[in-house]
This record gives sequence, C-alpha cells and structure tokens, in this order.
Amino acid sequence: MQHKTLYFLFVLISLCACNSSKVGNSYSKTRVPSDLPELKTDQSWTKIALELPKENNEVTLEIWGEKIVKVDCNKHKLGGSFVKQKSKQNVYYRFSGNGNLLSTRMGCMNQKKTVETIQSSKETVVYTRKNSLYVLHDININIKYQIVKN
Repeated sequence: MQHKTLYFLFVLISLCACNSSKVGNSYSKTRVPSDLPELKTDQSWTKIALELPKENNEVTLEIWGEKIVKVDCNKHKLGGSFVKQKSKQNVYYRFSGNGNLLSTRMGCMNQKKTVETIQSSKETVVYTRKNSLYVLHDININIKYQIVKN
C-alpha cells in the first residue's frame, strides 16, 4: 500500500513539473535545451518564441511576472527581479521572486479582499531571431511579455 502511494505521488509530481512555454497567449509542452539548469520541484520554464518579420532580426520586449491573489486595500507588487544568466550555449533569465508580495501597510477597515493580478517590475530584454527566450521561475508565477520596439 505504501509503495502505491509513493508511486502515485511520484507520478503526480512528475506531471506537475512538466515544462510549459508561452507563445503569445497559449501554453504548450516544450523541451528546453539540455544545457539549461535542471528544474527543482517548485520551478518551471517559460519559453518565449516569436515569429519575426524577415526584415527584423531582433525586437525589444518587456517581461514581467504575474500572480493572481486575494488582496486588501493596500497597494501591492510582486517581489523579485529578472537576472540574466548564461549556460554553455544559451542565455536565459531567472525570475528571483518566489511569489511573495510587497505592499503598503494602510489600515483597511472592514473591506473585503478582492482577487487581483499583481505584477512584478518589468525588465527590458532584446529578443533575437536565432534564439528563443527562456525564463526560469517559480511555478506559482506566470511570465508575461509585450513587444515595445521593433
């Protein structure tokens, strides 16, 4: 009985740790290059892969982390920042936050909490045609991006 429970937990953790990639607004399973770091159980990879017009070899992106949480009347921000890192063959970004929120400390008298999307600070990065952009982050955080300059 104990072996079946351990096997079930192993399969469940394996399924939860599947890599996901973000292309536009859709997620799909993907493989990351073998030289990128191994995932811990509480981490995930997001891959940003854009189709650029032939005349553009690079674009400037803003990337940020988001988390949906219940919050009170205070002003909130997702803690963490993007750190550029290099593996043997690839450059990738690691979001250093673990999902903790930074907030003001106003008193919120008798106010109900509301569900909101809380963002981190934005990071400006250059995306090139030849390489996809990989971001290593906590599984509780979604990575978003927008093109700011072609």
